[in-house]
Amino acid sequence: CKNDRWGLVDITGNMVIPYIYKKPLYESAPGLWSYGQYVQGHYKEGIVTSHGEVVLPCEYDFLRFSRSGDRILAYQTDLYGNPICYLYNRDGHLLDTLDEFRFDVIDEINHVTMIPVSRNGKWGFFNLEIQLVVPYLYDDVFGWNGYGLAKLPNNQTALLNESGEVLLSLPFLLDYTIV
Repeated sequence: CKNDRWGLVDITGNMVIPYIYKKPLYESAPGLWSYGQYVQGHYKEGIVTSHGEVVLPCEYDFLRFSRSGDRILAYQTDLYGNPICYLYNRDGHLLDTLDEFRFDVIDEINHVTMIPVSRNGKWGFFNLEIQLVVPYLYDDVFGWNGYGLAKLPNNQTALLNESGEVLLSLPFLLDYTIV
């Protein structure tokens, strides 16, 4: 940090990323650094390489990496407050556009193994490598302690494993707010 601006210096003291950022950079995946700044009064996140090349511009409400660091989930809201979700590879190439992905807490991705995601109004699950493991089949889902809970059309709830297999079918709708 120099003059309230943050950058990156390598272990020999050479400047890698100039002191231009208002917030500290942190390594989110090997060789990829997340940075944040306020854009028109709203905190946004972006990603640069260890060489200072922009991978994703600073325009996302938050970014989350797969466990291996090879995939990135990016979330932002449009001018009307609607969620826009993207799936990128580590080079910043768009792999997929999603309706939504859901976490009870922003950091929940570090604690669960199934991430609820939706497309065209139906929900499925990503694993921690941010790969689709349960297809977009369900009206509503919830990630819970390494399992997925899915709302079934017959007012039942299914308990799913990471492969999407139904382990248990409960004869009632689960209130996800109390899980």
